[in-house]
Amino acid sequence: MNSFKEILKKLNDQGIPLPLVRDPKTNKGSFTATLLVVSSIYWGIGYIGNAFNLGSFSLNEAYWFVALCLGTYVGNKAITKKGAQSSDTNGDVDGQV
Repeated sequence: MNSFKEILKKLNDQGIPLPLVRDPKTNKGSFTATLLVVSSIYWGIGYIGNAFNLGSFSLNEAYWFVALCLGTYVGNKAITKKGAQSSDTNGDVDGQV
């Protein structure tokens, strides 16, 4: 049981690596940019599916998901401009790894 706790502690300290889309300005992984790309792919698959009648898919929900992710991405970029950066306890800039 102690070895399992040590493994969990090690993962918690180092974090679990996730593949993130790189932001073109900072050249760092960006969680908000990744959400924007994933939501756009989700909307695109739904749009193609509806165009060829491959099944029922709510494009309205996909559209709002893309809009929400775009707003989050733009908002994050507005907040993390030079002079307005804040860092958490690990020193990472708002939402970026």
